[in-house]
Amino acid sequence: MIASSNFWHSIALALAIVLIVDEASPLKTTTKRDDDTTEVALEKNRATISIRSPSGISQAVIERTQEHWPETVVVRLRLQGLESLKIASETIKLEASISSSNGDFRLWRSGEEEKALNEKSSLWFEPKLLDSKGRKSKSIPLQDGYIELQLPKALFASNPRSITLTWVDFYRN
Repeated sequence: MIASSNFWHSIALALAIVLIVDEASPLKTTTKRDDDTTEVALEKNRATISIRSPSGISQAVIERTQEHWPETVVVRLRLQGLESLKIASETIKLEASISSSNGDFRLWRSGEEEKALNEKSSLWFEPKLLDSKGRKSKSIPLQDGYIELQLPKALFASNPRSITLTWVDFYRN
């Protein structure tokens, strides 16, 4: 009976720690599909959200749980490619894609695909294709790698309650 009591005490303690960590997180994530997973890592005023999407087509809503967003928000999409990405806040809607043939990146405001954004725009960001060890990769499809996006500060200028990411991978399971 003592071993059983210690076991349940350990479980209760572990759950309490998880709840405390979860409550302290400045971000809450909700995914569209049950098999999608997210992890939020915090370091100083930088949040890194890692998203796994086995189906390759899904959505995640990222909500701030505190008064303001962290200074830097990085998203790691663990996909093989990126046919389509939509990023939406209450006031800004962006779309992007990475070519599967040459790796070229395009970014535009929703509804304005013919007017691609560039480095001069406050909404610009440059995706990084990284392998499983975090080293730069140029090959698509990514094998056990990820696409890292440091979201532009202008996306958070109005301090929206949430942002929504919607993606389509080239290589669907």
